[in-house]
Amino acid sequence: MEYNLAKKEIKRISKNKIIGSTIVIAILIYVFYIFNHSLFNLYIKGEEFGILEEMEKIYSGKSIYVETNAEELLDTGYVMYENNKITNKYYIMYKEDGYIIVRANKNMEQESYSNYKIKAEVITPNAEEKEILNRIIREISETQEISITEASNYISPYMLDIDSNRLLKQIVTAIGIIAVIYFIYTIILSIRDIIDYTKSKQYIKMKINDTKDSDWVNESVSEDFSKEEYIYNNKRTKITKKWIVSKRFSKFEVIPSEDLIWIYKAITQHRTNGIPTGKSYAIALKFKNKKMVNVVQKNEKKANETIEILQKDLKKVVYGYSDELLEIYNNNIEQFIEIAEKVEEK
Repeated sequence: MEYNLAKKEIKRISKNKIIGSTIVIAILIYVFYIFNHSLFNLYIKGEEFGILEEMEKIYSGKSIYVETNAEELLDTGYVMYENNKITNKYYIMYKEDGYIIVRANKNMEQESYSNYKIKAEVITPNAEEKEILNRIIREISETQEISITEASNYISPYMLDIDSNRLLKQIVTAIGIIAVIYFIYTIILSIRDIIDYTKSKQYIKMKINDTKDSDWVNESVSEDFSKEEYIYNNKRTKITKKWIVSKRFSKFEVIPSEDLIWIYKAITQHRTNGIPTGKSYAIALKFKNKKMVNVVQKNEKKANETIEILQKDLKKVVYGYSDELLEIYNNNIEQFIEIAEKVEEK
């Protein structure tokens, strides 16, 4: 079977994108399932209720917004602190079949509100709020001279949070929906690319400076690689005297070897809390168009061996790093090309 680099690589990339996109979509759908939030309820209108029993039927432990009218909203006197600052106040609202606690904004200052229109998220109290709930139950028990059990039947185990950041949830949900659409679109394009690799953006980008089209480049590099006369060859980078191919998870690049003008050993010092924890090594390949390919190496010995291998066959290339060379490369590429052209063949 005739070797076809573009077809092989685009198929690999497309499969990776399909797998990656499917995983992301599955995670997002699972998150949506956990929150189980109706888009109408989140963006348009909350569920209305008249008595607590109706609210508790609506709420099933999942995120839900409700709307109701409080004839009277009374300050319980309880507040929540964080870093010695009040974050929330707690009010109590009465309905025909009992009471419910309302988590309110710290800026609500009145002791009571009449005919207050409530738009809130139904929530399950956290540990500290459950303690507040228990104290209020005891107060009801004492003032009405009934048992704790009877008092607890009069108060909802849930709360209404009118301080809930609904806008943030709307934004996050919208981003999630857009992400699902994007990754579905990515899967569709990837399937198309597997069927016809010539329509892939990767294939279209294979052309060289508008002088050689993608078909020519693919035929040339495929023919060259079919001979397996590699100067250097690993899973991510393949180099011959004519072509260099750099492969990544979701893309690949094809660059003429004659465009390579600088090779040096790149050393990265890793630190944790300022303490050196080790070094990593790579061979930096830099090109006339300012592109760079990093060829990761296991250790410094392997990096030195790789440079020696490349030096034997890749000529008109500057080897080794210096700050002066970096300045020339960054600021005067034509001068750097001239330096590379003058490198004596060994």
